[in-house]
Amino acid sequence: MSNSMKRLKEKEIIYTSDYTKTLKELNKDSLHEAGGKGANLGELINAGLPVPPGFLVITGAYRTHLEASNLKKSIEKMLENLKEQDIDEISEASNCISSWIEEAPMPLEVQEEVDRAFESLSKEMGADVNLSVAVRSSATAEDLPAASFAGQHETYLGVYGKEEVFKYVKKCWASLWSPQAIAYRLSMNFDHLEVDLAVVVQAMIDSQAAGVMFTANPVNGNNNEILISAGYGLGESVASGLITPDSFIITKEGRVKEKTLGSKEFSIKLTEKGTITEEVPKSKRKLFCLGDDEFMQLANLAKLVEKHYGSSMDTEWALLGGKIYLLQARPITTIISDSEDFNILGPEDKIIYAGKKAPFGLQSVMEHSIYPHTPLDFACFSHFYQGIYTSFADAGIKMPKNQNKPVERESGCVALSYEGPGVSPAIIWKGPKLLIKSLFQDNDILWQAFSREISEWLKKMDNAEEYKESLFRDLPFRTALQNKTLMKIAQAEALNGKDSIAFKNELKGFLDEYGDRPYIGAGRMLSPNTWQEKPETIDEIIDALLCNTAALNPKESFKKQEEDYEAAKEVIKKGLKPAEYDKFIEGWTKDKSRWYKWYNNAVRIGCECIDKLKKHL
Repeated sequence: MSNSMKRLKEKEIIYTSDYTKTLKELNKDSLHEAGGKGANLGELINAGLPVPPGFLVITGAYRTHLEASNLKKSIEKMLENLKEQDIDEISEASNCISSWIEEAPMPLEVQEEVDRAFESLSKEMGADVNLSVAVRSSATAEDLPAASFAGQHETYLGVYGKEEVFKYVKKCWASLWSPQAIAYRLSMNFDHLEVDLAVVVQAMIDSQAAGVMFTANPVNGNNNEILISAGYGLGESVASGLITPDSFIITKEGRVKEKTLGSKEFSIKLTEKGTITEEVPKSKRKLFCLGDDEFMQLANLAKLVEKHYGSSMDTEWALLGGKIYLLQARPITTIISDSEDFNILGPEDKIIYAGKKAPFGLQSVMEHSIYPHTPLDFACFSHFYQGIYTSFADAGIKMPKNQNKPVERESGCVALSYEGPGVSPAIIWKGPKLLIKSLFQDNDILWQAFSREISEWLKKMDNAEEYKESLFRDLPFRTALQNKTLMKIAQAEALNGKDSIAFKNELKGFLDEYGDRPYIGAGRMLSPNTWQEKPETIDEIIDALLCNTAALNPKESFKKQEEDYEAAKEVIKKGLKPAEYDKFIEGWTKDKSRWYKWYNNAVRIGCECIDKLKKHL
């Protein structure tokens, strides 16, 4: 048997394995061969915590697979000159490398050891049990305090039989080359071929309920609170965002401080053919999936995990037969300090815009950021503005030298390195060319010279914000149109009730048109829920709108907006001579129409970039 050694001891055959290890053979020092997830599981088992048994296909097996199939050089060539912003090239590289790894035969010596480890685990779980296992990726750069690769590599649940285990081990290896993983390694400057991947094969817990538990509250930084999210069935329904789970805040003693009933529409269940997703009966949805006994167990488990690691942890757990099992634990990277220390810069970190004004594009994002952004939002922002800059280039505007990108500092703080467009000599010929092109499309551009004069005059009116707001309200911005549609929904409820066809039609029309927009803030950010994902927020807005009795009368409601608009024009009229005012109205009418067309075109290009990005997430 190649690469394996057998020796006889007291009439037993003892195997020394080169490619597999049981989880209890691993600990925190096993990172290089077990990856983050495998090392953590070994550490938890050896700490005496209730972790289901399993074994690990170590990183050496992955390297042997690449070498046996001569894949390393092909991968290196495929990755040459690849950059973070090359989305199509990253996707192509991912497809090629993943298929090479999955289609290559697993080396015989690796197969033999995986087969033997699987048979041993089956016996440990009971010879009469048709063993179901979870096959999980465990990268050597995963679950680290300085870099979170969590969720980028694949996990497969409900895998039966050794042939299926072989298949899904290779799929896990291939997931090291997903578009997300390649792009993240590029952004973090990780060497692709220096990151190896082990695979955890662990006995499945056919859980009645499962979820995640933060041993400290990551929302407010309270170390004395535990935050739990739970749903019926396997925990994948919670981790993947399939359901809105029950959420609980409990003390370290197990006392419930807050609880919120989730909708829990679906559960993922284990069957002999793998996992299936089923609807949860409505009667069960109305009940919390955890009780006092489970809270006490989870609180005790949280204290044990924290004591062992000496820090707050993000854990996954499962409930079966009244017992809580620990499935995973990793450091919480987003916890807020109790002392709210805002000195988040390291000794080498510099304030990017110290002593100078931030570029306009960044100011715009900051003005509309009423919630904390994630690194994914920053990436979204970068791609969005790259699309808008493309439209600027047509007029001769100089594109930024450097790609706008998020920078993760050692402290965990994410900064945005932003560079706006600049002036280029190309404006001399590209600008007029664009104007001539516009001239043939629409002859009404003579107002533009005067609009600059009016713009200067409007700057003097910065203290009259209400007039500018009333004027701009007439622009057909998508946000303004969205707000009008919300008003119509409120009016339909006030006049006809929530059960009426009129209300349902207005609500459906709103979700069809604006459902993909974030319900909070503005822009095409990815972290906030959209109206479609969180339609219940519409109820809160409608309730607020109905507090205004004018909303009950559609004509009066929109008449008021028109009156405000006309009043603002009257104020402008008093500050100009008649001829100047006529020019202003003529220019304003044309300006707002043309500006909106240009804005829509720029945003369209930006949105196309974002949609392109989403396809690869």
